[in-house]
Amino acid sequence: MGKKGDSTKLHIRRVAFELFAEYGYTKVTMQDICTKSGLSKGGLYRHYEDKRQVFTDILKELQKEEADREELCIRQDLSATEILNSYLQHIQQDLNKDVPNINIALYEFCVENKNGIGAELLFKQYQKGVEILLSLVDYGISKGEFHLSDPMRVVSTILFLVEGLRMTSEVMEITDEILTGVFTQIKEMVGIKDDK
Repeated sequence: MGKKGDSTKLHIRRVAFELFAEYGYTKVTMQDICTKSGLSKGGLYRHYEDKRQVFTDILKELQKEEADREELCIRQDLSATEILNSYLQHIQQDLNKDVPNINIALYEFCVENKNGIGAELLFKQYQKGVEILLSLVDYGISKGEFHLSDPMRVVSTILFLVEGLRMTSEVMEITDEILTGVFTQIKEMVGIKDDK
């Protein structure tokens, strides 16, 4: 696909993200995406066969952005603690109701498709999260900043804790006090005693 096609797909994903963030996965239709994007049905279907394909491309793009962000921090030789703090700040922004996110849409998608692509997608997201966080933890250990004996167990615990925060934040306010406590616990789990 040429630059124009890539540009159109990016436009579709951005518009669809806004719709999924506002209405969730189940309420958004391809017609909604057509209308908001300004594309004809033929124009939209030339790039995506259904909203599931649009949604999965959005998730892949978000995962790539996360991995790229961590890789850039490591290449800049930031401390592992700084990178972890950046990761936690990103989570805090994700929990902020004023910043659009697709957390509810993701859970709706997975429940709607739980015996197929939904379970597969959630598992792939978990695996990608493990890859990203394990890379950070290994980096922190190699720099002498993180001190833990079972990185995989800690990474899994952090990921499930973060997903729990995301889901809970959709129905209950997560106060700064709660976040500070959770983030302090995460830092302790990787062996940071004092935040540098």
